[in-house]
Amino acid sequence: MKRNLLLTLLTLVAATTTATTIMNALDELEQTAPPVISCEYPSPPTFDTGTTIIIENSEDAPDAEIYYSVCKGEWYHEPEEWILYQEPLYFNDPGQYFVWAYAQLPGLAASETVMYDFEVNNSTIEYLYDFIVDGIYYMHQGSDDEVWVTTEGFEYNDYYPLPQPISHCYSGDVVIPERVAYDGKTYTVTGIYHEAFMGCDIISLDLPATMTNIFEFNFYSTDNLSRVICRAITPPEVELSGNWEINGQLTLFVPTESIEAYRNAEIWCQFHIIPFIGAGPGDINGDGNIAVSDVTNLIDQLLGGDELPAYADVNGDGEVTIKDITDLIDMLLNGN
Repeated sequence: MKRNLLLTLLTLVAATTTATTIMNALDELEQTAPPVISCEYPSPPTFDTGTTIIIENSEDAPDAEIYYSVCKGEWYHEPEEWILYQEPLYFNDPGQYFVWAYAQLPGLAASETVMYDFEVNNSTIEYLYDFIVDGIYYMHQGSDDEVWVTTEGFEYNDYYPLPQPISHCYSGDVVIPERVAYDGKTYTVTGIYHEAFMGCDIISLDLPATMTNIFEFNFYSTDNLSRVICRAITPPEVELSGNWEINGQLTLFVPTESIEAYRNAEIWCQFHIIPFIGAGPGDINGDGNIAVSDVTNLIDQLLGGDELPAYADVNGDGEVTIKDITDLIDMLLNGN
């Protein structure tokens, strides 16, 4: 009886020792490198943008099998079902998603589990332009021979109540021509479509004499815009939504004969208004060209000590100084 009990105890000890040895061996087993999860969006965007999730092996485990699990909604849900990954996953139903994945190589322990979270928006892309010339987007508007300046388009989705530009088309000094030729026909540029410059990094904007309408042109959404040149004799109609105010933060150059009209016009009256003659700021002698003769003319005016005309304020800072001369020289050297 005692012999049998002893044998039983020895057997249990041996089994426990074997199990411990096995567990220790498993603990020391090399782990498979974890996979990498990434997403991509269609290019160009489509009306149902969706999201494609790609799960790839790491370079350290190129032949591992990948298993994944998907949860839609609250992130703290634990993975409930693991599925062998064989092809990219496509998600089109709007919402918040979480994808877990791990990799497994024969003879190695499973990798750590990685997680990737993302949102799916059902986006609508509205392309606005009809053609592009010299980097400016145009759309047909009004009569058959008129066009407006616009942006490439807007994206509408469930997460942004306002349209978001799908690209920021313009930057630096933007000059809008009076007329533009496309496909054998010449069009007159008469307006700017709403939010054409939304979020763009524009420094200055030069509007042609043919401009008549600026619809929802957000002066307030172009942070670096410092000056606007409007060559139209009659102030274009401007429509701005909301209680946005410019309050003299932008300098506006207008034809000398129209300065009072702009000062009395809605929206335009909020600008710091400077008159110009001839070809615009820098055409000091009003001959229709900006040349070295304008530099000498401006120097003569400064040396003369007489009261200086407002149009001599080349840079629009509110006073005529030596800086206007250097700025005019820079304009000539830079080809502006």
